Amino acid sequence: MDAAAIIAAHLPHAPDLHLYRAPHIPAGMRSRAARSYGFGAKSAEVLALFDHTMLGTAGDGILFTRTFLGYDNGFGRGKGRVPYTDLITVREENAFFSKRLIVVANADRAAVEHTLAVTGESRARPYLIATLTALIDAGISLGTSSPAPALSENEARDEVVQLLTDLGRLRDAGVLTASEFKTKKAELLARL
Repeated sequence: MDAAAIIAAHLPHAPDLHLYRAPHIPAGMRSRAARSYGFGAKSAEVLALFDHTMLGTAGDGILFTRTFLGYDNGFGRGKGRVPYTDLITVREENAFFSKRLIVVANADRAAVEHTLAVTGESRARPYLIATLTALIDAGISLGTSSPAPALSENEARDEVVQLLTDLGRLRDAGVLTASEFKTKKAELLARL
């Protein structure tokens, strides 16, 4: 299943929840989101959008394309691009009087947390979590880039050891649950 099918299966078009799915995304919202946090994606490449502005302008929020999600938390609180092939896990976290989503992703052989503001419509969060979880479960099958050159056996082992160390730190810091750690550890060990 490709990203478009996953998004269509898990993320409804529900404007009352600030969720929009192509082809029903209003043109102005779609182009504003693509310009603001689409990281080069054209307006037509936006498959879905969570608008967390109060006025419905899509000036900040989360957008989904075929290969990555882009986000802008607004008011200088963070902006980023996360390829689906880099996703590790997603969780919900309390933040004062609201909730936010924490997406953990691979970045240059390290795990990085991306905070996604999901203020506004709280009923949208379960759909966003389900969509991100399904994209994570789809894993590298979503990749569209050419494969990296093969590593030597020693380089591959060293990379796995480093990733296991990083995963252990994330587990110890409470970023990953024991179950998430165990699953990812098994995937990494299978590479050896």
